[in-house]
Order: sequence, then C-alpha cells, then structure tokens
Amino acid sequence: MGWFSNSMTANRAANSIQLVGVMASMADSKLSLDNVNQFVAQQKQRAQGLSAQAFALQGASSQLGCDLQRAVNDISTYLAQGHEVVEDLDSRMASLATIIEQFNLPRGARDLNMSGRDMTTLVTASAIEVRGNLEVLKRNHGDKVNAAVETVDQADRQLNGDRSVRALGSIPRFE
Repeated sequence: MGWFSNSMTANRAANSIQLVGVMASMADSKLSLDNVNQFVAQQKQRAQGLSAQAFALQGASSQLGCDLQRAVNDISTYLAQGHEVVEDLDSRMASLATIIEQFNLPRGARDLNMSGRDMTTLVTASAIEVRGNLEVLKRNHGDKVNAAVETVDQADRQLNGDRSVRALGSIPRFE
C-alpha cells in the first residue's frame, strides 16, 4: 500500500500538517536565535569599545576595563555555543525540507527508504532535540548574557554619562 500512489488519508493529511508545522516552528526558532545572536554580537562590540575607552582613561589597572573584559568573555562563550546551535538548526531544517519533499512522494518513488511514520517520528524527535538545545543554551548562558549586558550598560553610563545607551531592556527573547 502506498508504494505507487499517495492517496490522501486523514492520517497522511495530519502528518503533512505536522511536518509543515515543525518546519515553521524551527524557522521561528532560528529567526529568534539569529536576532538574539545579532544583538549579543553588537553588545560584544560595544563592550570591547568601552573596555578600550576605560583602559585609555583609567589606565591598565582599570577595574571597569577588567569587568568589561569578563563581560566580553561571557558573551564570546555564548556566541560560540549559539553559533553551534544555529549550525545544527540549519542542518536539521535542510534535512526536514528533504523529508517533507520525500513525504509527498509515493514510497516507491522516494530516495529515502523510510515510511511516512518513520519520517514523522524522525522529524518529531529532531524538533524535540532542537527545543532542548535552545533550552540548554538559554539555561547555561541567559543569566550570564544579561549580567554582561548590564555591566556594559553600567560602564557606558559611567564613561559616557548622558550619551550612554541602555540595552538591557532590548535583549530579544528566545521563542
């Protein structure tokens, strides 16, 4: 059954909707993660500039400069892991696109030797892993990134007074 034709059944329609929904969810997660990563990268650049300014004004033993360097290190650690999660997500989305394409073909015409059930099971498991990776990233780095951005904001206020920028309330959220 299903080797040479794809008749639309309720189960096949539900699975098709599920696959498309997972792809949309992954795309939303990627957009969210890309926004967070871009914001955090901007804060790293901001921290590096303020650190140079602090060391130039206060000398090599500047506590503010040292605090900013710790913030840069925390941000860099997040960005490295965030980049790994983005690469994994990109890879999974490419695989999912292939699976969706193959799912729409009769089983005898598929390049993948998988049943529709195998495909939906694989996609669901992959979506759960992606969500888990995002949660681990958030749990391991969320507080550190918030603290780093707060340090950068305080340094900016201390060094630039009224010309300072406050970014802490602008951190995009993981969705």
